[in-house]
Amino acid sequence: LKKGSSVQIPFKNVFNEKQAFDFSIDTPSLFSVSPAQADLAPKSSTTINVTFTGTEDGTSATGRLLVTPRGNTTLPPWIFYLSGQN
Repeated sequence: LKKGSSVQIPFKNVFNEKQAFDFSIDTPSLFSVSPAQADLAPKSSTTINVTFTGTEDGTSATGRLLVTPRGNTTLPPWIFYLSGQN
């Protein structure tokens, strides 16, 4: 991503039941995510918007978008790797 730009990432609830998901960034000072959570019907999809806010020193940066199923601690999060360039 370039500084100030965003990307829409499709995400699908692969479960056979309704599931709530939390969306978070491991480097929130560099990237932002919207929405922060979603309740998805079985097999339905949504779009996660990620924006690169940029670094102060003009260097490139990396981060991770974590999609965590709420209430199910046995499942690991989905991980989307992010890269931003000023």
